[in-house]
Amino acid sequence: MHPYTRQTPPDSPGHVHVSVYLNSDPQSSTAVDAARRLAAEQNAEFTAIYIETPYSRTASEKDRTVLHDAIRYATSAGAKIEILSGTDPLYLITEYCKAKRVDQLVLTRPLASPGPRRFRKPLAVKLMNRLPDVHLITVPGENKMGTPRFSYEKLTANEVLQQSALIILVVTLITMVAFIIDATGADEAVLAPLYLLGVLICSVFSSKWIWPPVSATVSVLTFDFLFATPRMNFGFNQQELALVFALTFITSIIAGAMAMRLHQESQQAQQSSWRTQVLLEATHLLQETKEPAKIVPAICSKIATTMHRDVLFYPYDGINTDTPHLHPAHSMYPITPPEEDIERKALCYAAENNTTAGTHTEHFPEASYLYMPWRLNHDVIGVLALDAHDSSVGSYEYMILDSIIHESEVSLESRLQAKEFERVQREAESNRLRSNILKGISHDLRTPLTSIIGNVTAAEEGNSFLNKEDMGAIWRSIKSDSQLLSSMVENLLTAARLDNGTMPIHTQLEVLSEVIDAGLNYPKLSNETHPLEIDIDSEMLLVNADHNLISQVVTNMILNAIHHTPDGTPVSIRAFEQDNMAVVEVADEGNGISDEEKDAIFDLFYTGKKQNVDSDHYLGLGLFLCKAIIDAHGGTISVRDNTPKGSIFSFTLPLYDLSGLSQDFDEA
Repeated sequence: MHPYTRQTPPDSPGHVHVSVYLNSDPQSSTAVDAARRLAAEQNAEFTAIYIETPYSRTASEKDRTVLHDAIRYATSAGAKIEILSGTDPLYLITEYCKAKRVDQLVLTRPLASPGPRRFRKPLAVKLMNRLPDVHLITVPGENKMGTPRFSYEKLTANEVLQQSALIILVVTLITMVAFIIDATGADEAVLAPLYLLGVLICSVFSSKWIWPPVSATVSVLTFDFLFATPRMNFGFNQQELALVFALTFITSIIAGAMAMRLHQESQQAQQSSWRTQVLLEATHLLQETKEPAKIVPAICSKIATTMHRDVLFYPYDGINTDTPHLHPAHSMYPITPPEEDIERKALCYAAENNTTAGTHTEHFPEASYLYMPWRLNHDVIGVLALDAHDSSVGSYEYMILDSIIHESEVSLESRLQAKEFERVQREAESNRLRSNILKGISHDLRTPLTSIIGNVTAAEEGNSFLNKEDMGAIWRSIKSDSQLLSSMVENLLTAARLDNGTMPIHTQLEVLSEVIDAGLNYPKLSNETHPLEIDIDSEMLLVNADHNLISQVVTNMILNAIHHTPDGTPVSIRAFEQDNMAVVEVADEGNGISDEEKDAIFDLFYTGKKQNVDSDHYLGLGLFLCKAIIDAHGGTISVRDNTPKGSIFSFTLPLYDLSGLSQDFDEA
C-alpha cells in the first residue's frame, strides 16, 4: 500500500459525504469510479471538485480535453460538480472539505518526477496534514508531479496590429517628452527611465508573453539611436547605459508576468462573477415559479437567453421522446429541430442511459447538439438539447449548465413533494370533515327519529285511552320532527350538490314576501319558544331568484337564531329596499357573536366555540349553505351586532328591473 494512502474510517457515523478531485490526469475517471462506488455503498452524498485557476487557459489543449471529459464523466456518474476559484488548490480543497464536511476524498496520485521536483510533497500528503479527519483515497495517475504543461497560442493578425500600434504610440509619446527634456540640457542618463516607463505601460496592456520583450527592444533601440552618444547611431559611449538596458529587459519580463497574471485573474474574476450572477438569476427564477409544470420551460428559456444558444427540451415517458419544446436564443430566429440520424441516436442514448451524450462527449461526439438528461427522483423525464453548431460547449459553460439543471431538478422535486403534501393534507381534512359530518348526522338524525318512533308507539298503544287533544299533540310532534328531518336532508343534499358543482339554480321573477313566507313554514310549526316578528316594507319587492333555495336560506337563518338564543327572546324578520337591492334581515337578542368568530361563521361545519358536534344539536351547514346560495344569486350576506344585544344576519338580492317589463307592456 502506498505510504500516503490512509485507511482510517470516518469518525462520525450517519450522513457521509464523498468527494473526488478532478484534474487533467487521464486517470481522473478511475478516481471518479472509486468515489462513485464508495458513495453507492454508503448511500452518501457524492460531489466532484474542480479548481479553476487564473492559469487554466494556458493549459495545453490535451489537458483541457482530459479535464473536460473528466467533468462530464463525473456528472454522468451522478456527482454534483463544485467549482472552486483561486490560485492555491491546497487551500481551496482544505476549506471546501471543512465547510462541506467531507468524510472521504478521492484524488489521483502523480508519478514521481526526476530532478529537484521529486523532493516536493505531493498534494495528498499536504492534505493529510491539514485534514486529519478526512479519509483520503489516492488512485495512481499518469501525470508527473509538478510538471506544468502550457500551450502557446498563435498570434492573430488583428492582435499583432493592435499591439504594434500600442507600442509605436507609447514610444512616440515618450520620445516627444524626451526631446523636450533633452532641450533643457539634461544628461542622457536621465532620459532612460522615461523609456522604462513606456515599457511598463506596454507590458500592462499586453495579452501575451512576447509583447513586453518586444516593447523593451523597441524602447532600448529608440533611446540608443536618438539620445545615446554618439547620436543617430546604435552605439553608445557610457558604460552605465548597458546596465540601464539590462534593467529595462528584466523589468519588461517582470512586468509582462505581472500583466499576464493580472489579465488571467481579471478573466477568472469575470467568469466567476458571471457564473454567480447566472446561478443567482436561475435560483431567483425557481423561487418565483410556483407551478411545477412551469419550471422546465422557464429554466430552458433562461439557459437559451443566458448562454446565447438554442435550447430544445424533449419530454421522455420512459419509452419514447415526445415532440420537443423550442426555446430560441433569439426570438427573431426560429429553431428547426435536428432530423439527422446521429442526433436522434444521441438523444435516445441520453434518455435511455441517463447520461450526457452528443458533441464533445464519449457518446456520439460528432453530433451537433449536447444532450443532457433531466431527472426527477433519479428517473429521466426529459432531455435538454443545447445547440453547439457555432461553437463547442466548454468545460466552464458545461459545469454552469449542469449546476442550473441540478438546482432545477431539486426545485421541481421539492415542489412536487409540496403538492403531494398538500394533497395528503386535503385528504386528511376531507376525512376529518367526513368523520365529523357522520357523527353529526348520526346524532341529529337520531334525535327526531327517536321522537317520531316514540310518538308513533304512544299513538299505537294509547289509541284506546288517549283523547283527541293528546292524539293531536302527538301527530303535531311527529309532523314537526318529520319537517326537521326533511330540512336537514335538504341541507345535506344541497351541500352535496355544491361540493360536486351540480347544484342547479332556476331563477325566475319572484315576490320576496312570498319567498319569505315559504321559508317561515317550518319555523312557525316547530317553534314554540321564540316569538317571530315579521316586518316587510313592501309586498311588491320583486327579485330574480330560485324560490326553493332562497326560502331555504330564510329557514336556515331563522333556525340558526332559534338554536343559538335563549328561550323567550324574539326573532324578527325584516325585508326592505336599499340602494336598488332587496335586503332581508334576521335579528335576535342572544349573546351575540365575537369579532374573531364573525369571519368564520359562514365556514363549513362551523358551530361556534363548541367544537364537538355531538354536544350541539346543529351540524353547522346552514349558514355555509346560505352564503353559497346568496353568492350564486349575485348577492351578499353578512352579520353584525344588534342593539342592545344579539346579532343581525342579513342578505341582499338584486331587485328585478321593471323597466324592461313596462316596455314589453307598452309594446303590447
